[in-house]
Amino acid sequence: MILIPEQISSLIEEEKRLRYENQKAISSAKSENYVVSEMSRTFNFDTENTYNLLLNDRRIKEINNLLSECEYLINRNLDSIEVGTKFELYFDDTASKETFIMIEKSIGTVIPSYISKESPIGQAIVGKKEGETFSYQVNGNIISGIITKIETDKKQYINFIRERPYKNRQSHKSKKLLKHLLNDKDLTEEEQQELDTHLYITTSQYKLLKPEIERLKNLKDKTRLIIIKKILKKPVAIPEDNGSIGIGSKFSIMLFDEEKTKFKRVEMINRAVSTELDCDYVERIDNLGSVLYGLRENDGFSINVGKKSLTGIVYDIDNKIDSYTTNSTKKYQSSKKQNRFL
Repeated sequence: MILIPEQISSLIEEEKRLRYENQKAISSAKSENYVVSEMSRTFNFDTENTYNLLLNDRRIKEINNLLSECEYLINRNLDSIEVGTKFELYFDDTASKETFIMIEKSIGTVIPSYISKESPIGQAIVGKKEGETFSYQVNGNIISGIITKIETDKKQYINFIRERPYKNRQSHKSKKLLKHLLNDKDLTEEEQQELDTHLYITTSQYKLLKPEIERLKNLKDKTRLIIIKKILKKPVAIPEDNGSIGIGSKFSIMLFDEEKTKFKRVEMINRAVSTELDCDYVERIDNLGSVLYGLRENDGFSINVGKKSLTGIVYDIDNKIDSYTTNSTKKYQSSKKQNRFL
């Protein structure tokens, strides 16, 4: 089965939430009230809490299996509707327009904005282009409409960072710094430390490499396996709890773009080494990352993107290595108010 980046993002977010809920439930109980073994769990909780923990464990295992065993969609068809394509449909019976994205199969929680390729409507629209009509039957009723738009702007999709050309991901500052450091035979202590920080991977990046190894074993990709083994030998970054954004920091961004305010919660990494998604991470080596690195709570920033100048603010900086992470600023704020991070 093929997973699109949007599904992968949802699965990773769900797995993090379930794992954190289990950790909170266990740590909140008194140590004498439960026993945990590698093979089974025995809790002196009430029945509902124990049942929820077991359900969460089962779902976590399902998610990890999906992430390890499924193929990942990289190249989307933006010409006609295929798996991974985002599109807008007009329905004749309701005279309304709705936006969807095509997936191969539904997994776990049903998301209304997804249309499965194997569903009646999916079978009716797959392969069709913008402006074409469609019709399908449900419970004896014929539903028809027209494909009013296929989204061709790649920025409107979730993307794998590593699939973008490396030269386009690097800021001018980063290119100059790395070239200087790598060409010098004798480095000062400060320069060596700066170079080392460019080689760190974070804990979450380390975790992404594990399911990738399983997928590569199925694909028999020996070259990539060798690369991953080298990456795993790199030190894991532990962010300094000094209030500033460093490698491994999680933080929120308020971005002002053409009179619109956008919110995003991300983790700072040096560079993508596996299946990092642009909705979850910011690379230090790119233009935005080089500007955000080192900023502190409520610091403002500005950045030029093409001919546009964007401004923004960073807030809710979290340097705890084992804290619950989410790409939703609202969810983070809600959890923070409930002391879930304390």
